[in-house]
Amino acid sequence: MASIPFPPFFSALATRFPLHTFASPSYPSTPSSPTLWLLLPSSSTTHESLDPLSLTAQTYARFLEHSVDVRWLANPAGAVDGQLPSLHLPNGELLGRDEVLNWLKSPWNALGALGEKEKDDTAPDASHLAFTALVHTTLLPAVLAALYLPSPSSTSSFSHLPLLSRWAASYAASEDRQSRIAEIQKLRARKVGAGKALDLEEVERDGVETLDALEGKLKGDKVGHAWFGGALKPTLLDASIYALVNIILRLPSSPSTQGLRDKVDRCPTLKAWVAAKSISP
Repeated sequence: MASIPFPPFFSALATRFPLHTFASPSYPSTPSSPTLWLLLPSSSTTHESLDPLSLTAQTYARFLEHSVDVRWLANPAGAVDGQLPSLHLPNGELLGRDEVLNWLKSPWNALGALGEKEKDDTAPDASHLAFTALVHTTLLPAVLAALYLPSPSSTSSFSHLPLLSRWAASYAASEDRQSRIAEIQKLRARKVGAGKALDLEEVERDGVETLDALEGKLKGDKVGHAWFGGALKPTLLDASIYALVNIILRLPSSPSTQGLRDKVDRCPTLKAWVAAKSISP
């Protein structure tokens, strides 16, 4: 049977694909110790991720003195469910983002701050639970918005690219923005209700108010308590506060980040609390 020639236009078009490929991480089949996969730091001068959820997991593991290795991905597309952080266990099991923190906070997995197989029966009090909810519904969304929702990029941002690549880059940026908006709306739903349109000025304002509340709480805590609210052991709230304030302090100056940066600069007790828990250079 005679073959049908492929039109030259489509042949030329096909040579342009794929426009971009993401390298898949080379997960070892059986890591020798639990391995956290996190979003790559923004520069070679730091060993901490700039992504809030990655840094929260990294910090929580450090506070609990987990013996974990850390590996980096430049893009979450190759991770479990396309999300970071993820955790690879010595038995070969891969845990996705929603499972990582549960694994880290289990007293049976922590061999440091809780002691070997020492169960922590201390229940968080109402104040601790309230601050945890406040941070996760206001400050986390504010930092995510500052990082990932600057003013929408115009197509001129991709003007140096060929036409098809320009279209693909613009489309990918739009898709990522919509995904981030949905993520932030989901986090804020507990505070403002589901289905409310996202108001970035309100998001920033709520984040600033939470920083104020954290500063006031730390000022009122007894001197000498290492953990937030006078807790005897590190909690997820400690890791979340550290991660979010640490990232705010490293955010580049821009209209979308300035409000949070200025507020942290006016919170000396909070800044000192974070600095005391920072990784030594």
